[in-house]
Amino acid sequence: MANSFVFIVDMETYKTHIKYGFCATGKSKKPIENYKTFMDEKIQAEYHDILADLLNVQIGDQIFFYITKEGFKDVYEVTEKLFFDSTEVENLPASRPFRILIRPKYQFEKAVPEDSLFLSEKRRSKFWLLYFNKARGKARGCTPLDPDASQELLELLIKYNACEYSSATQVPERYPGIKREIKELKIKTRFEQPFSREDSLLAMILRAYQTKSATFSSIFGGFDRLEWIGSKIPYDITGKNIDLLLYHRVKTPDEQFNPRYKYSVVELKRETGDLSALYQVLNYSQAVGNNLAEGDFHLVQPILIAHDFTDDVLKAVELGFSNHKKPILVSYRYVQDEGLTLEIINKHDNDSPSPTKPIRRNKRVQQSETHYIEPLVAKGKIC
Repeated sequence: MANSFVFIVDMETYKTHIKYGFCATGKSKKPIENYKTFMDEKIQAEYHDILADLLNVQIGDQIFFYITKEGFKDVYEVTEKLFFDSTEVENLPASRPFRILIRPKYQFEKAVPEDSLFLSEKRRSKFWLLYFNKARGKARGCTPLDPDASQELLELLIKYNACEYSSATQVPERYPGIKREIKELKIKTRFEQPFSREDSLLAMILRAYQTKSATFSSIFGGFDRLEWIGSKIPYDITGKNIDLLLYHRVKTPDEQFNPRYKYSVVELKRETGDLSALYQVLNYSQAVGNNLAEGDFHLVQPILIAHDFTDDVLKAVELGFSNHKKPILVSYRYVQDEGLTLEIINKHDNDSPSPTKPIRRNKRVQQSETHYIEPLVAKGKIC
């Protein structure tokens, strides 16, 4: 499975990136002096949102460069995963210390202008993720592209260049920085307690994906069936995001077909999953069912991951939902020396991985005060 990402650069930093064969991003103009400084608990926590994006990037994935005021140009392939390096490389500042090594895959003379992605309703539907980001006026240094948009963008590059491109053989110059790999993202907490930020939970789940951890596959299924995974996916133009969205695809026994058979929609709560959180993941699932699954709601699997759940959430899930698969409730725990564990706590009859034995609740949670959703649950109309 190869994912695709867009890295935003200007013309000057683009030249540095392709000269030395790497991508870089950061969050502040103030540089982090070294990796030891980055590992400080308070400083690191500020970057978990960026790390959640970058930990999703794997060797073999595709990188599209978006050059500001120019457009989309060139396709590169990831050759080495995330590392930390605060070395200033020519005009690329030390304040972009999160870096990934790449090599050219396809090179084009002309760039595809950004507005060409949104000229028609059909194209907007392909590039919905970039469209929502643009409508919000927000840019991410590293933005995931789903497989459909990735293929469409590559075809647009070929069309805009009259089918002329090179399967690039240019070898970048040796990367001049001193690498210090991020071998493990450690969340520094003294006790078994909820994370202080949801970005920390998201980063740790993507670390489990990156390392092909059994705790990840026990919830989301085999890696051989995972077509795509994206984090912080725009739900609409209002600013809401789906924390994780996964596409699942499998070959038929005779290998003649390769259908996309499931979408996993994941909402994360660092503390307690209550009815409002359940309502949220079901709303997201409804949108995915309408827009991506083309009305086939049985293909959409809602998943709510939290440190614990209110009693009324457990009861609501057992009642079932008319327009959705039964949501999967997943409890997370983190122990400093053991890492992250994810366990399904409710029985279900979906085609997702077999549930583990229900675990003891992390703590006792009283009935939620969000009573206004409960009558809708009873009638099976929550969506």
